[in-house]
Amino acid sequence: MKITICLLLLLFTTSIYAQKDTVKIKQKPKVTFDGAMETYYSYDLNQPTDGDRPSFIYSHSRHNEFNVNLAMVRASVASKWYRGSVGFGAGSFMQYNMSHEPAWLRYIYEAQVGIRIVKGLWLDAGIFPSHLGFESAIGSDNWTLTRSLVTESAPYYLAGAKLTYTTPNDQWSFAGIVCNGWQNIAENNALKAGGLQVVYKPTDKITINYSNYIGDENPDTTEVYLLRFFNNLYGTMEFGEHFKLATGVDFGIEQSLVASDSVFNGNQVTVTKQYAWFSWVAPVVIAQYSFNDKWQIAGRVEYFLDYNAMIMEHERSEIFGYSLNVDFSPVKYTKIRLEGRFMHSIVPVFEYPNNLLSNQNFAITASASVRF
Repeated sequence: MKITICLLLLLFTTSIYAQKDTVKIKQKPKVTFDGAMETYYSYDLNQPTDGDRPSFIYSHSRHNEFNVNLAMVRASVASKWYRGSVGFGAGSFMQYNMSHEPAWLRYIYEAQVGIRIVKGLWLDAGIFPSHLGFESAIGSDNWTLTRSLVTESAPYYLAGAKLTYTTPNDQWSFAGIVCNGWQNIAENNALKAGGLQVVYKPTDKITINYSNYIGDENPDTTEVYLLRFFNNLYGTMEFGEHFKLATGVDFGIEQSLVASDSVFNGNQVTVTKQYAWFSWVAPVVIAQYSFNDKWQIAGRVEYFLDYNAMIMEHERSEIFGYSLNVDFSPVKYTKIRLEGRFMHSIVPVFEYPNNLLSNQNFAITASASVRF
C-alpha cells in the first residue's frame, strides 16, 4: 500500500513539472526576421571626376552610377525579460559610412542584446542606432529620399551600453548612453563618451526629442584631449491624415588646440597648450504631404554653419540646402522616389572636374526600395 501511494505521488509530481515545462515551451521568445533594400541612381550636375558626391554625404553618394545604397537583413528576438537583434548590411552607405572601421566590422549594421531590469527599464548593449537625429539609415523610413545635413554630420550608430526607461503611459522615455565614441565601434582612445536622451509624446501625432553627446574624439597618440559637446533637438507633428512637419536643430561646441609652446629649463621640458572653443549649428525643416496611400511629396529647407571646420573639411563652411521629392508606393512596403536637391555654399566646397571647386551643387536622385 505504501509503495502504491509513493508511486502515485511520484506520477502526480512528474505530471506537474511536465505541465510547467510545457508552459515554458509555449512561452518561447518570439523570433522575427526583417530587412530592407534600396537601389538608386544619382546624377550630380557638377560631374565629380572620381564619381564621389561631396565628402560630407554618406547616403546615395555615387554619381552617374546605378548602385545599392543599403541592403540589410536582420534577425530579432524578443521576450518579456530579454531582447536582441543582429543585422548585416552592404551597399555604398555601408562602404562610405564605415570606411574608418576595421574591415571585419564594416558589414555589421546592428548587434545588440537587451535585458529588462524592472518593468519599463531596459539595459541594452552592443552596436545600436544612434539616439541623435530623426532620420534612419533605412531610406523608406524617411520623409525625403536623401538624408539631411544634420543627419549626415551626426553618428548613424554607436557602440556601447544604453539604459532606457519608459513611463507606463508611454508618453516619456529617458535614456543614458555610454559608448566608445562618435560613430566608433573600434575604440581609438582610452576615454569613453556618453549622452542623454529625453523623448516626450503627448499624443500619437506629436514627438519632441532632446539628445546630447559628450566625448573626446582624438586618438591617444595625439596626446591632445579635445572635448566635444553636441546637442540635438527636434519635433515632429502630424496635422490630420495628410500633412506632417518635422523641424530640428543641431548645435555643437568643441575644443581646438590653437597654440602649443615648449620651454626648456635644463633637463626639463615644459609644454603649455592653449585651447579655444568653436561651434557649429544646423537647423532643418521638412514637410510631407500625402495625397493618398500611394502618392506623397516632401520638401526640405536646411542650413549648416561650421565656420571653423569642426565637422566639415573646409573652413568658413556655410551651406544652404533645398530639396523636393515625389514618392510613389505601388504596393505596401515598396517605394519609387525622385528627388531634386540644390545646395549653395558661401565658400567653394563642391568638386568640379579637374580638381576645381564650386559654390553650387545640384543633383537628381531616383530610388526604388522594398521593406520585408
